Amino acid sequence: MSEPHQDENGIKKETHPFQEYRYRPLLPRHIRLLSFSRGSEEPYIIHTNLNTAPSYTSISYSWHGQQRDHDLHVDSHKLKIIENLRIGLPHLIKQAGTQSLWIDEICIDQENDEERAVQISLMEEIYTRCQECLVWLGDGTPETDIAIDAIPRISEHVKLYGAKQAWEREGIDVHSSEFLESCLWRGLVNLFSRPWFTRVWTLQECIFPDNVLFLCGGKVLSFTDMEPLAFPLLQLLTSLQLFFGNAALGESKLFAGFLRVRRITEFKNVKKDPKSCLDTLRLLYFTRPLSASNRLDKIYGVLGLAASSLRDHLKIDYHSTDVQVSR
Repeated sequence: MSEPHQDENGIKKETHPFQEYRYRPLLPRHIRLLSFSRGSEEPYIIHTNLNTAPSYTSISYSWHGQQRDHDLHVDSHKLKIIENLRIGLPHLIKQAGTQSLWIDEICIDQENDEERAVQISLMEEIYTRCQECLVWLGDGTPETDIAIDAIPRISEHVKLYGAKQAWEREGIDVHSSEFLESCLWRGLVNLFSRPWFTRVWTLQECIFPDNVLFLCGGKVLSFTDMEPLAFPLLQLLTSLQLFFGNAALGESKLFAGFLRVRRITEFKNVKKDPKSCLDTLRLLYFTRPLSASNRLDKIYGVLGLAASSLRDHLKIDYHSTDVQVSR
């Protein structure tokens, strides 16, 4: 008989080998959810019709080229997940306001291209119908903790007094070289330079849900608290570039991170109007710098944001070439 051991969360588990999880086929308009129940040692996967699904939390995170080489125990079987998700999952489970999570890496059979195509066509509904979306940015640092604590306060000052007075009320001289060495600035640079801000899939994952929370380590930040600061940060970055030059600012992804928040707000406002849609060429232009592991995902990853006429015309097919899709 195998001896029990404790995992990193202190849960006793048998040391017998787990078999690979085998996905059952999904019925039309059905999705999988990773669910948790009190008293259960490990999560389990349920199938549910999207129209009648229980309350669930959608998860947004960056794959960033990582390999699925870590085991997650589900239904007494094992599933392969990436390192970023393995680290984030305990934080996400703790923060989630529901007992079910929708995570693409787990809830879609990644080895089944046909199923992936069907589920991608449902992506807008999956992220629109969720109770909340949790964005996992990765582990935190003392500097990112400081930045996340400061952002809601500075955003409120921006709304009440404007950007200039907001910085002054924080006692910050943004034109001082000392500001570039401050924990707050280093935290902002670290936070907004995370890979999540540069990935194509994560854009629509943040646009569709009404309630979006960002997690960085043990800290939580709502998108509504982040959004008012996006434009002042873009202005500040431009000003700092004029004063100190690009070399002094370090991370080149910083502008893209600030701009991503700005674009999300813009696209959210468009999506609120049921009669409006994002111009396809404009959408592709804005998302051109964003990265994806598969070149086809540069299109499929924003398809939910495009006009319905394009979505009806374009069939998601991972066996296609770039040229075939562009036609």
